[in-house]
Amino acid sequence: MAIKPINLLFVLQGWKIKFMKISHIKVIGLFSLALFLILAGCAFLILFWNASLNEKTVTQLSAHYKQYHDYKSLVALLPYLNYTMKRSEVEDLLGKPTACNIRCFYDTDESFIVFCPDKSKISRATCQSFPIMLGLGYNSVDKNTESPQDQLAGFGLTPIGE
Repeated sequence: MAIKPINLLFVLQGWKIKFMKISHIKVIGLFSLALFLILAGCAFLILFWNASLNEKTVTQLSAHYKQYHDYKSLVALLPYLNYTMKRSEVEDLLGKPTACNIRCFYDTDESFIVFCPDKSKISRATCQSFPIMLGLGYNSVDKNTESPQDQLAGFGLTPIGE
């Protein structure tokens, strides 16, 4: 089966538009090459961006969260939590938790509105809201006491309230 050329591309020559005949195989090849170049460029940008997010930035985010307990810093630090971390490493990153019983909690400056008596005035000042906190669970080395060697077992952002 012979491949028929198609009038797909046109070139501006002088003031006239000239159509060029290109085979289907060449069109697919050009499309594949363009797609490859776009994906390769995106991959390079992602790798470059991740490489630029160095230890200094993580340290700055950690220090900012430890000082202000702000939601944005905490969310920015979440990708650095992983299930191989020990309790001591989590506390190095986030500081001491606000509360610890079965789970440990880190507070933020954000809250979730749960009830508004006056539906026409919805705000944090006029409505009941629960603070958004990061909850962490650990696999304990010793079931009776907390240990710096306890391993992170799970975590999630959630509103905490009654």
